[in-house]
Amino acid sequence: MPENQRLFIIQSLKVTDNARLGDINDMLKPIEEIKPDIITIGFNQYFDIEKLEGQLKERGIKAKVVRITGYEGEGFSSSRSIMQQILKKRCHDEKENKN
Repeated sequence: MPENQRLFIIQSLKVTDNARLGDINDMLKPIEEIKPDIITIGFNQYFDIEKLEGQLKERGIKAKVVRITGYEGEGFSSSRSIMQQILKKRCHDEKENKN
């Protein structure tokens, strides 16, 4: 799925406060613009947290960095599963409206 479509899906979720694509030249630029209190690093993102915290500090970004664990169970754990749920609901709703 193209990144702009994934972004649109994530932005559309009620739980999303802010979502944007990264900056290809400077990964910290969006973080400087958002000014988050907390940055979560996924279980499958291989950042050295201490190094990242150092880079943030150098740029004057005072966000806490937290590594989250993988989600165990049903739900929205990837943009692919979100898209599948949307299609399932929309296709199901359209079938009901035709009957």
